[in-house]
Amino acid sequence: MSNFSTDCISTPPIPSLLANITACQLASNTSFCYPPNGTRICVSNTINSFPFYFPRSFYGNDSKISLGYTLSTSITPRLNNTGNTTLLVGESLYTTFGLNIPGVRNEKTLAVVMRAKAPGVSEAEVYAGPTVVLVKTAEFPSATATSRPKSDDDDDEDALTGLTGGEMAGIIVGVIVGIIALVTVCCCYGCCGCCGGRKRAGRVMGSEERERVVKEGVELMEQGGARGMRVEAPVLAGPGWDEIERVEAERARVDEEVVRDYIDPPPAYKS
Repeated sequence: MSNFSTDCISTPPIPSLLANITACQLASNTSFCYPPNGTRICVSNTINSFPFYFPRSFYGNDSKISLGYTLSTSITPRLNNTGNTTLLVGESLYTTFGLNIPGVRNEKTLAVVMRAKAPGVSEAEVYAGPTVVLVKTAEFPSATATSRPKSDDDDDEDALTGLTGGEMAGIIVGVIVGIIALVTVCCCYGCCGCCGGRKRAGRVMGSEERERVVKEGVELMEQGGARGMRVEAPVLAGPGWDEIERVEAERARVDEEVVRDYIDPPPAYKS
């Protein structure tokens, strides 16, 4: 069952009322003629023009007439005094200007005022108009914003775009330094043999080192939980600190000699 009422009007007055409106305009003893107080005006999800009639001679013939909902605000533009104007009835009028009626749903009251501004006068004269009932007859269309769904990639973008200029610069510099260091290590320690033309030193893995590598591989397999089986690896003794220091010192000495060979100038040519 619908909660909306249809007990309202949205069309111009029927011909039988036009004679009464004309008589009211000729009498010119009221500020408005139609609609009368209490008129129930339909408000649908489209905008309709509802007619207003008033006596021309009640206001100055040169006055500009407009309708308002307060003493200082117009809701229609000022028009020539022709004895009639229209009110645009729709969602905006209902939701913005209508006043709630306690205990009544989908109906609001609207107290209309007539504003007349004579030429050369700064302030408009305000007169009482009809108090009507705005009756909502259908749901208004909802204004929904369209936006694409937010994905996990959006979070990554937000994290990057939320960085300050200094933070972004620091990240870029760090990446560049890391790349330079990686290239240097790769070139100078046997990846591509490009560090000053130095000869790539082949490294022979001894038996003890091979056993150590095997042990590390077994430990990694245990951590991965391969098929739920635990493999017991033999405990192998690795080289001591003295041996490590000796090998590093020997390697540094060889590196220094190789570099010096390339840095020293060649001997003078003798004819």
